[in-house]
Amino acid sequence: MTPIKLPSLEIPESPKRDYSEADVHSTLFDLDLTRAFGYPSRSSTEADGEHFREQGSLAVRRARAGGCA
Repeated sequence: MTPIKLPSLEIPESPKRDYSEADVHSTLFDLDLTRAFGYPSRSSTEADGEHFREQGSLAVRRARAGGCA
């Protein structure tokens, strides 16, 4: 298995300690997920793909049927 190099590891530890929770998500997690794993950015419209549309339609059907599962 090929080791994955996370871009967030290139950022020095001292600035990371001052990050808020939002900074951690936007700077560290989003950076790793987009560059290392190839996922679309959280702010990208690409995340509104077919899977998310399907999940939305399933949620609407469950709500109309009165189910919570």
